[in-house]
Amino acid sequence: MENTLRIPKGWSITGDAPDDYDVGVDPTLTYENHPCVTIKAKPNPGEFAALAQHIKADAYHGKRLRFSAALRLRDVENRTALFMRVSDANDKMLAFDNMRNRFITGTTDWAHYAIVLDVAEEAEDIIFGFMMSLDGQAWMADVQLEVVEESVPTTDILGEIAAYFPTNLDFEE
Repeated sequence: MENTLRIPKGWSITGDAPDDYDVGVDPTLTYENHPCVTIKAKPNPGEFAALAQHIKADAYHGKRLRFSAALRLRDVENRTALFMRVSDANDKMLAFDNMRNRFITGTTDWAHYAIVLDVAEEAEDIIFGFMMSLDGQAWMADVQLEVVEESVPTTDILGEIAAYFPTNLDFEE
């Protein structure tokens, strides 16, 4: 089945089963008179879909970066979350958070959430966005990407999830 919603400029659909979801600008809902995006499961959806933006890290080297947005959910069975990943030129993760330990489920009104990561000097790419898994519908609005002071704590969970990913398979490190 084809996606029926408009994908906003600069954003792309990703995930394990993007064709199982309608993803894009919701023509029926706004947030504070501004457009919002949605991910809505089609019948019997696969694992998850996401709406993401991929940018170069150059402007943020050595800085702490906060990605924040308002989220709203309706009947989300498994989870909805923001995510952000900072990678080097070899696609090695340098910092990562997908709200693994604080994801949102069920039905909620609009609420703001944030991810804060450090962008290393060797960082090449930053990917950020929001995802939804299995049945339900989620919306995102009021998106901001901003440099914050070092006093703002990071939400980096890379150390917690490191055991889930293979490391140094080419023996270069």
